Amino acid sequence: MSRQSILDKLTLNHETQIKKTLEDLEAQIISDIAEHKKLLSTQPFSPELLRQKTAITIQLRNDFKKQFQNTFLAESDSLIREYDQLVGEFMKEFGKLDIPDKFKNLTKVDLDTISALKTQTFQGFEEVANTYLTEINTNVYQNVIGGRSFDDMVRDISGKLTGGVDAAGRPMSSHAGQLAHDSIMQFDAQFVKAKASSAGLTHFRYAGTAITTTRDFCQRHIGQVYSEEEIRSIWSGSWTGKSSGDPFVVRGGYRCRHTWNPVDPDWLEKEEKKEEEKPKKKPKKNISSLNNPIKEKDINVLPNTFVGNELQKQISKNAKDKRYPYDDVRDKYVSRFNTDNIGRIIGIEKLDDKTATQLLVMMQELDDLAVLYNVPKLRSININGRMSAIMSMGDGNLKINYKMFNKNNPAEEIQIMRGTGFYENEVELAKKFKLGDAVSKERKTIKSTWVRPYNAFYYEDNEFDRMRSILYHEFAHQVHQMKKVEWRKADFGAFGYEHKVPVEEALFKLRVKGKGASRYSDKNTKEWFAENFSLYHMGKLDLVDKRFIDFLESEVMK
Repeated sequence: MSRQSILDKLTLNHETQIKKTLEDLEAQIISDIAEHKKLLSTQPFSPELLRQKTAITIQLRNDFKKQFQNTFLAESDSLIREYDQLVGEFMKEFGKLDIPDKFKNLTKVDLDTISALKTQTFQGFEEVANTYLTEINTNVYQNVIGGRSFDDMVRDISGKLTGGVDAAGRPMSSHAGQLAHDSIMQFDAQFVKAKASSAGLTHFRYAGTAITTTRDFCQRHIGQVYSEEEIRSIWSGSWTGKSSGDPFVVRGGYRCRHTWNPVDPDWLEKEEKKEEEKPKKKPKKNISSLNNPIKEKDINVLPNTFVGNELQKQISKNAKDKRYPYDDVRDKYVSRFNTDNIGRIIGIEKLDDKTATQLLVMMQELDDLAVLYNVPKLRSININGRMSAIMSMGDGNLKINYKMFNKNNPAEEIQIMRGTGFYENEVELAKKFKLGDAVSKERKTIKSTWVRPYNAFYYEDNEFDRMRSILYHEFAHQVHQMKKVEWRKADFGAFGYEHKVPVEEALFKLRVKGKGASRYSDKNTKEWFAENFSLYHMGKLDLVDKRFIDFLESEVMK
């Protein structure tokens, strides 16, 4: 496993574990308070009752301190010990560099540095713990002395660690989660810089990948090599999300996932010369089209980095289509859905090579659909895991939920695509349903009443064609959103344009509930159109609503 892979794994695992620990800690604190519910709820107020309640707050203060030590701080210490994985992997990589052998092993100075960095990191967790411990103690004391009810007291405490916010507007879980992430990255950065300096290396490459939330500042510098002097000069500027401190430690700012890797300019020259001498072997490209779609068995799987470059070329070209609205003031193309990555593909690294290659192949088919229906081709792709939908489309901007597809690290959500677990029933329904079967008794939340599968893609018997079916479904939204659309400049509106969408206006007049081959087609006329569009172009004509064919001929293709 590479150092970058270890960083990715540890940052994710540590944030998850810290948040779980805080949930347990909050539950234990509330449980400690509940042991004194009877006395804390006693009214009316008296000097003796005040004395007893004050004694309880002092006892609880000690209990809370032990809870913080035994849970949050104990877990923090355990997580910090895992930083040794980073040290071990870095030393493997460092040992392969063209440097004197004496720098390729850990020295006593290195071990002292590691120990000091771990201590420094633990102190950061202690500061966070003390801040929230003080806040909880103060809250409990004020509630007790103020004579508030037990339920009110629990309500105030609940969420302090997992849902409430601190003075900066953050719950402790968010605060500690960020600390868990940044602590790992900063430990790695400081140790790497120390080893590089000891070996006399003064140039560094800014390494890592771009994701949806990558800062523009980081985007500009990924892959670039700078001297230490150049780095300090560049990092003296300002940008959104910048945090103060040494640029080798803070890098892009809070939650930055990029690293500095030591290099020597002489190595770069040698690498470039070797690359020039290598015979250029281009990956075998896959050819597919709407009329002759490639089969999964015929696909040559390509690295997702290559796929990303190919898709970026395609998207960059598509984004310049004059049929998309353009903002002269901001000098850029805009979208009524406020898309911020127009002309770019982001998140391709979240897909495994096979899925990424399949996406590249199917994008050729989507371009064919654009030509067929005389609408603009897709102009951006955003691959992320923050959406609940499988995919979505808006003004030529496609979003994909990688959790539904990534085969290297499958999430539970991939069962939706595979038709396994809870979704096995959807596959069985798709095998049985025939257009015209009675569906009037279907109820959204009563599984026993379902006659149709939820999605049209369940009529396909493999993940590959299900993905194709979903992409066709999403492209249907491009058709009804962009076909014959009329844009007019306006001083009002979200992005400076009024717009008239004839196909959607015609769709709105239809009454189609219960007429489609999937339950999702009942959601609204746009989804009815998209589900039938997908079935139509997947060759499932026996499942296509005749009303769709009529609509296609009379409103879309005329």
